[in-house]
Amino acid sequence: MLIEVVNAVAYGGTPLETKENEERAWALTPGVEWNVTSESVIKFVQQVNKKIGVSAKEYTTFKKTPSQRDFPSLLRTYLGDNSLFKNFHKTYTEHKLAPSLTSSRLEEGAVIVFIHYRIRQNPNIVVGEDVEEYNISDLEVIKDQFQVLMVRNTGALKFTEDYQISETAVIDLKQFVQGCQIDLARFISDEGTDDEVDNFLTFVKGGSEVRDYFKEALFAEKGITNKASSQNVERAINDFWNDHKASLDRTVRDEINSNVYTFSEENKKQIVTLEQISAIVDRCIPDENSDLRGQFVDFANQGSYEINDEFELSSNIIKELVFVNLDVGFAKLTLDKSEIGELADNSRHVKFDQNTGQVTFTTTLDEDQIKIIKKIIDINNLE
Repeated sequence: MLIEVVNAVAYGGTPLETKENEERAWALTPGVEWNVTSESVIKFVQQVNKKIGVSAKEYTTFKKTPSQRDFPSLLRTYLGDNSLFKNFHKTYTEHKLAPSLTSSRLEEGAVIVFIHYRIRQNPNIVVGEDVEEYNISDLEVIKDQFQVLMVRNTGALKFTEDYQISETAVIDLKQFVQGCQIDLARFISDEGTDDEVDNFLTFVKGGSEVRDYFKEALFAEKGITNKASSQNVERAINDFWNDHKASLDRTVRDEINSNVYTFSEENKKQIVTLEQISAIVDRCIPDENSDLRGQFVDFANQGSYEINDEFELSSNIIKELVFVNLDVGFAKLTLDKSEIGELADNSRHVKFDQNTGQVTFTTTLDEDQIKIIKKIIDINNLE
């Protein structure tokens, strides 16, 4: 995949010295807009794209009815005419970002970077033939992204006096503070209905939590619900196993599902993290597949699952990993998925005949259950 940088610029942010009891203020100094075709700029955007892909995230959308100076309104105007980039970032930083930074505790200041870039499909190359010249704008757009990033101007990530990316051998994003990424295709097509919310806005953690002042500055709604995160965890776990079922047998899947469900039961109404769930998955992976350990968290973050890094894991949703409800007309059955097998599988209680579509199972009732059944039969006989 190829990176096309459409527009980019950075601002230097510095907290001003204030007298006692005076309101804190920041000075934001604009840099020169970046040369979008330079190697260092493209390398920086590639590294940022990679960093965001594997980082912990919080998914949300913009609040309704923004003013003309709020971020979503300015962004929409800019997308209608990319030549308005300077007006967009200048208006936003002066009227919305600078006032919000009064709540920041970044004593050493920060660099705020605005990037609009596209990820395009690689050109078709036939082995053994000369590579034809191509125009990057003719290649298919896979992703159209806009990012607002806060980074420290220290370490291996250096900016020049006019806030250009300096030529460095290594771009170190350990100085990344927090960021926001907007999926522009989804943003443009969003109808903003109350019934169906599109979480095209992604906040990304850096060295600490994403701060409320940063979300407010971007006119962001509250994050994706715990229910949605739980549903997406279930989907991600199923997809992860499906992607690796050639090497991970079904017993591993059943163990993962059971342990995640137990974890959800033990942590009701508690905040959990995606890293904790990933650790559960890792513990279930056998030693012969140790190369898969540590991969689930990246799989979930990089996929289209939209799982907040911190959320309440709903056991009522996660139980679908372990149990399946069947309405067979004369009965409603709740079956443990790990106990369902084919006819020849004697290790499981529930047998499925794929030729006839029949499910059969045998079980032994305890005394109380036997009494209930006998009572029902006796009542029916009296009728």
